[in-house]
Amino acid sequence: MITPEERSLLATIDDQELVELTRSLVRIDSVIRPGNTEAAVVAFVSRWIREHIGVEPVVEEVVPGRENIIVTLDLG
Repeated sequence: MITPEERSLLATIDDQELVELTRSLVRIDSVIRPGNTEAAVVAFVSRWIREHIGVEPVVEEVVPGRENIIVTLDLG
């Protein structure tokens, strides 16, 4: 079930912006193979979060060369 806070957050999503974000992401080579990781995607998403949400994401290296992005939003 969706909470009122989640419904409010979902209402702020711009469909066209979401499509453009998806297009930008799929253009980035993130196939895991020797010499390539998803690092460019991590950098892109981290920058997007800073610019569009105004939050500083936490990037944690899970294993060498593999990172997770963590964002905490206060919806209260």
